[in-house]
Amino acid sequence: RLYNDEFVNISDLNSGKTTYMEIGQATTNTGVREIDGYLYSLSSKGAVNTGTIYVTEAGSNGLISEGYCYTDATGRFYNNEFVTLEDGQLYYMVNGRPDKTGGGVREINGNLYYVTWKGIVLTGEIYVSNGNGYTGKGKHYADETGRFYNEEIIKRADGKYYYMVNGRIYNTPGMKEIDGNLYYITWE
Repeated sequence: RLYNDEFVNISDLNSGKTTYMEIGQATTNTGVREIDGYLYSLSSKGAVNTGTIYVTEAGSNGLISEGYCYTDATGRFYNNEFVTLEDGQLYYMVNGRPDKTGGGVREINGNLYYVTWKGIVLTGEIYVSNGNGYTGKGKHYADETGRFYNEEIIKRADGKYYYMVNGRIYNTPGMKEIDGNLYYITWE
C-alpha cells in the first residue's frame, strides 16, 4: 500500500513516531503545515512534533509567528478550544497558543467567557470591568469551564438558589417562569 497525504505510525520509521507520508515517503516539507484544516509541526524526517514545541520564523512557513506552541497527543495545534496547561491554568487556545487578543468578556461557541489578556479563562466569581458589549460591569459567575451561567438556576456556597442571566444574578423581583415552572425572585 502506498501511503499518501496521511499520518502513519510505523515502528521502524522515525523511532515509531507518527509520521506524515506523501507519495509513499516521509514528507520533506518540514515546519508548520496545514493538514486537513489543522496546523501541525513536522520534523526534517516527517515526524509529527507533539507537546510544547518552539516554532522558528523559518519553520513557521508563514502560517504563524515565531514562538512556543502547544499540541495535543496527535500533534494537532490546539485551536479554538480550552486547554489546561502545565501551570494548571485554563486557557483559550488559537493556533497552538493562548489567545492574547485582549481581555474581557467574549462569546465563544454561543456562550460567554471572561478571557484575560494572557489568554487565561477565569472561573468562579469574577469582577468584570470590560463586558465588551455582552454584559455590564460587576460581579459575574462562571462554572469550572469558565462558561458564564446563563438562564439557569444554580445553588451557591451560601446554600441559596439564584437565577443567573449572562453570568449575573437576576435581580428583578417578582414571579418568573423558568423551564415551565413559576418562581418568585426576591431582591438580593
